[in-house]
Amino acid sequence: MKFVNVVLALALVACVVLGEEEAKKEAPSDVLELNAASYTKFVTENKLAVVLFYAPWCGHCKAFKPEYENIATALKEKGIPAGRIDGDAEGEISESVGLEGFPTIMVYIEGRHVKYDGPRSKAGVLAFVERAGKPAYAIITEKKAADLFLQENPTAVLGYLGNVDADGDEIQNMFIGTAQAMHFSGHVQFGMVADPKIIDPEATGPIFELHTPDLAKPSRFNMEGTEEDAHLPLFTRFSHWIASQVMPVLGEISQDTYQGYVDARLPFIWFVVADKDDAAVLEKYAFVREVGRENVGKFSFVLVDGKTQTRQVSHLGLEMDKLPGLLATDRLRYIMTDELTADNLRKFLKDYVDNKIEPTLRSEEVPKAEDFEAAAVKPVVSKTWKDVVMDENRDVLVKFYAEWCGHCKALAPNYLKAAEDLVSVRDKLYLAEFNLPENELKEDMPVQGFPTLILFPAKDKANYIVYEGDRSTGSILQFIQKHKSMDWEMPDEAKEDIAAYEAELAKQKAAEEAGTAAAGDDEEQEDPEVILKKLEEARKRAAERSGAKDAEEQKDEL
Repeated sequence: MKFVNVVLALALVACVVLGEEEAKKEAPSDVLELNAASYTKFVTENKLAVVLFYAPWCGHCKAFKPEYENIATALKEKGIPAGRIDGDAEGEISESVGLEGFPTIMVYIEGRHVKYDGPRSKAGVLAFVERAGKPAYAIITEKKAADLFLQENPTAVLGYLGNVDADGDEIQNMFIGTAQAMHFSGHVQFGMVADPKIIDPEATGPIFELHTPDLAKPSRFNMEGTEEDAHLPLFTRFSHWIASQVMPVLGEISQDTYQGYVDARLPFIWFVVADKDDAAVLEKYAFVREVGRENVGKFSFVLVDGKTQTRQVSHLGLEMDKLPGLLATDRLRYIMTDELTADNLRKFLKDYVDNKIEPTLRSEEVPKAEDFEAAAVKPVVSKTWKDVVMDENRDVLVKFYAEWCGHCKALAPNYLKAAEDLVSVRDKLYLAEFNLPENELKEDMPVQGFPTLILFPAKDKANYIVYEGDRSTGSILQFIQKHKSMDWEMPDEAKEDIAAYEAELAKQKAAEEAGTAAAGDDEEQEDPEVILKKLEEARKRAAERSGAKDAEEQKDEL
């Protein structure tokens, strides 16, 4: 009896579990499944709508699916529909919105799409959609309203657009277009004033001012442009002027703020602390913010919290037990080594601008001398780049690679074979390799992807030559033979590989020519019955076109 009771109990549990699973499966979704047929109607007939582009094979998409369901439910309560579409299957639609990866959320305002670049969270998406549902700019008609607008929006642009008839519509397009583009970031608000005197009692024409908590006084846009940017379109100059000053000085770097600082297109100054909630440390180094405010529009000062961003601290080249620390970055890193004081910080910034600071380069360990000598392909790191690659007594072909790159792994044996073929001329030529993700260079190399091969001639290192051939040993050797700058004879092994490569190319060319000739013969030797059939069809069409002539006459003409 006990056994029967246990079985019944297990069966009951199984029924409950299965029932819950079925309920989950049958639970209605607030996400509408879209395809090519329904997509256009969905995004054009709804004033505001959200679409998730996903791919069935995408792991990030699968992980985000439950959160997107929550987002869709929250949006439904606000009367905003949410859908999703297989962007991999619907390639034309993905291409039309400039899709770059999965998952991607697009917000549609009256049919116009805007990409959501924030965190994949309910709060982030809802805040973005809320901004999308509001006007990109406010219309302000009096000074009192302008003061209230700035009080409610401490970071804002006020602008008087002038008269379209007198000033043209370029200024209107500049202001409205920029407001619409920046509206979604939430970093800055825009107000269009009806009278220039609301901004400046003495103003008569178009005028624009940027207000932020970090500016001692409002920044005014130079309509004529500066010596550096006067050649740029008005719209570009205007958006750059805002972006370079709008982000908070010493704002915490995060998913929400990072792109705003990047858009400023300024060198970063990273102030890294062990714990951003340590009031004593922030008070002691309060001068960092003040120096930052002195340099608005010149540098982007940001704060990094070591407690929550340990990986970022390591990536910047700092050590947790030596914080706080400060460094500048552009393409490279420049770590401040002097004591962090206000005066030293100002000097550091000046020296950076004057190119007096050497960058701190990431580098792997220097290979042991015996390992370097024994290697056919010479391993190069940042610390040995100058001594090995820049040696003016030797041509050096460098393979830039990454350990995770599949194409690099495929190239490796062919590159090694080329190096082994040329080992007897190593006094004139090195074949080397450089793990770029793990090593940095002061020089900016034209590496757009991995692997990339670049030859640095012995006496002319600045005029390097980028390899554009295939990944075969023969092709690499042929490239070296053509571009080597020193006088030496190709070893027999190298000649054999080049000859084999050229023979293979000739064979492929002959096959292609033979295929083309065969295709031409097929066209010329069309089946006679097919030709007669075509002629008969032509006669019938001709007879139909001419009701006045006899069909036999048409036949004779043909």
